[in-house]
Amino acid sequence: MSDRVSGHLTTVVAMVAFALALSVLAACASVGARLAAPKVTVESISVGGIRGTDAMVTLSLRVENPNAIDLMLQSLRFGLSIDDIALTSGTTAHSETIAAGGSAVIELETRTNLNAVLQLITLSANRRMPSLQYALDGEAIVQNGIRLPFARRGDIPLPAASAPTYSR
Repeated sequence: MSDRVSGHLTTVVAMVAFALALSVLAACASVGARLAAPKVTVESISVGGIRGTDAMVTLSLRVENPNAIDLMLQSLRFGLSIDDIALTSGTTAHSETIAAGGSAVIELETRTNLNAVLQLITLSANRRMPSLQYALDGEAIVQNGIRLPFARRGDIPLPAASAPTYSR
């Protein structure tokens, strides 16, 4: 083969390889564009210890994957308010893979201002409503650094008041 034909063949092979690489990148980008945001809800909230003016809050968040492929959750950033009181915000510390159509419960500990906790205790003690309303928003960072924003509103049921018992 002549050098000219060999050089032309090398150029053609390089162009085909480049076109193939571009199509792979486009396919990856289109997969990211088709990912639906996970549904994130509050499973439970509990207030633990107090450190200075901060209260420790343990959250259990249910993350549901509505996609037909596994969701590789790298981190979850969120803000939580209850009855318009900003309670806490945070970011998960570890990654987790959520199966297609599946869900996982992620537990994490955050801090909040003690004043916010006292306001919530006062609200729940009034018991005018059977539940408190929460607003949870943030973003899930998934495979390839894709950011999927989410927002959810829901109710946190309050425990029913038990009737007082009297001993005679």
